[in-house]
Amino acid sequence: MKKMDGSHISENWFPYIETDKKNSNILDERENLLGAIESLIQTEKMEEGLQRLFQFLKEFLPITYVLYTPPYESQLVDHIYISEEGIRFFDNQRSLSHDQITKIFNHREYFNNKKTYYFSKNENIDKFISIIINEIKIKCPCFYFYFMHNGQVQGSIYFGCSAKNEFTPKQRHFLERLWNPLYFITRFFHQQSQLESILKITQENNISLRKQVSGFPEIIGANSGLKDVAKEIRLLAPFDIPVLLTGESGTGKDLFATELHRLSPRRNKPFVAVNCGGIAPTLLDSELFGYTKGAFTGALKDYKGRFERAQGGTVFLDEIAELPLDAQTRLLRVIQNHVVEKLGGSAPLPVDFRIVCATNKNLREMVQRGTFREDLYFRLAGVTVHIPPLRKRPGDIPLLVQTILHKESVRYRVPVPIIAAGEMQKLLNYSWPGNVRELIHVVTEGFVRSFTSGVIIFRTEHVTTRDQLWQTQEKLKTFTEIQREYFSHLLQVCNGRISGKQGAAELAGLKPNTMRAKLDKLNIPYGHGASVD
Repeated sequence: MKKMDGSHISENWFPYIETDKKNSNILDERENLLGAIESLIQTEKMEEGLQRLFQFLKEFLPITYVLYTPPYESQLVDHIYISEEGIRFFDNQRSLSHDQITKIFNHREYFNNKKTYYFSKNENIDKFISIIINEIKIKCPCFYFYFMHNGQVQGSIYFGCSAKNEFTPKQRHFLERLWNPLYFITRFFHQQSQLESILKITQENNISLRKQVSGFPEIIGANSGLKDVAKEIRLLAPFDIPVLLTGESGTGKDLFATELHRLSPRRNKPFVAVNCGGIAPTLLDSELFGYTKGAFTGALKDYKGRFERAQGGTVFLDEIAELPLDAQTRLLRVIQNHVVEKLGGSAPLPVDFRIVCATNKNLREMVQRGTFREDLYFRLAGVTVHIPPLRKRPGDIPLLVQTILHKESVRYRVPVPIIAAGEMQKLLNYSWPGNVRELIHVVTEGFVRSFTSGVIIFRTEHVTTRDQLWQTQEKLKTFTEIQREYFSHLLQVCNGRISGKQGAAELAGLKPNTMRAKLDKLNIPYGHGASVD
């Protein structure tokens, strides 16, 4: 068989062979181009996309680095430098902005209307180009892309190579074809960074605006009856000075303590609340200061006390007046020295905290009676903030009622009931000795009873008017006035009859003559000449 050496191939086949080679090269270039684009779009982070692109291109290009520079005015994206060593971020300080560089480019004819440029190592670089190279601190030789959109520079990308192995014209042509996909992808990443930044700023502004508008989203009345208190809380929040919150039970002192912490520089650290009246005296030391393993029978492991748990944050001591005197002494040392001594511990433990306390008692009177340490009082009462009772801010009641009803309706997935005529006025006339806590009880009870009718009526058996003593602390009456009101009401109920069965004397548990003597003493008319309207 005759050996084939290729001499048998007709010269007529050569154009087809060259065409196949050309088509194969075109196919390879297209595959490389698609591969480069695919490497960019497989990630949501620009630095990862550029690193994938670098790893892909170095397989067939003498590439040594990729450098991305963001728009000069952008502070959203760092400069990204990709090499064999990995990814580096840096803030490239330069005196020329992209706009200035672009103006230089546009004034040089070889940059006019060009989107790419190749800085060759052997090129005779003139003064303008040397300024650019020095300012951007790029390494030559390199292939340069710059991206414009609506006259605004969107960033630049540099593909570097070594001086010994520069990009060939064919390789530069391939890189030029990357301009379009790189333009759209870098623009996408830049817009994504802008949107993320705008979202972050919007969220921060939203938080700030809520603080300015209300500052206290959980406290109804912070813009009306409690406006002055809210103002004080905002003023005190940035400082570490101890705050003593005073006010009747149920006024929401715990909510204001939480707000003090939330608005303070310690907001990202723990907020630890302690109900001093809810801890047995024998357990106070271990709860507040902690203990070590083996400190006593049953101490199987170390236990962090409340002050240690609040490291860097805020300790809220509610019902501080309930602390026994011996516990007050130990608390004073902790507040003075900012160290705690664990039960069974061998060395003091430094603790960093802000102290906020609350009480419904008059601590000054307790100091005078000797039931509260004076030195501890002055340590705790750096600034005293008084929370007014609900009866002194009746304007907050309608909004409180609507808020409670709305929450209960959402909880049980039922419509908000209609408040019957006159019911709101009934609540406004009440003195609320239990404050908001009592209001929540009354409204919630009415809500439950309204399930069948959809109309809410508040139970008022225990509700009396604001002017009566036994339901208010605002205006105290004398014992004589109370007796006069009681016996006058009793006579009205009994239609003026004193003696006999179901008479006023029997209902009062008195003898008729004793009853008459009391009425005479109180100047209350009775008998035929008295009116019992």
